[in-house]
Amino acid sequence: MVSLEALFAPDVVSLSPTATRMRGCARVPVLGRARVARLSAYRQLWRDAVPELVDANGTTGVLIHRDGRPSLS
Repeated sequence: MVSLEALFAPDVVSLSPTATRMRGCARVPVLGRARVARLSAYRQLWRDAVPELVDANGTTGVLIHRDGRPSLS
């Protein structure tokens, strides 16, 4: 898990859509390397997911697709 943490900026924030019903998605922002790394490694989050690196406001982000469409849950 430590190597995954090293990929994140110290002030990383993970946001999930407020309407999500998927288990493993946070209902509030997840702050900090250790917490975001734990959430990112949660298996249920990645079931049937196809990740795509995207530009998000000038920085790299991950857009998750399911069934060929961006996933909100």
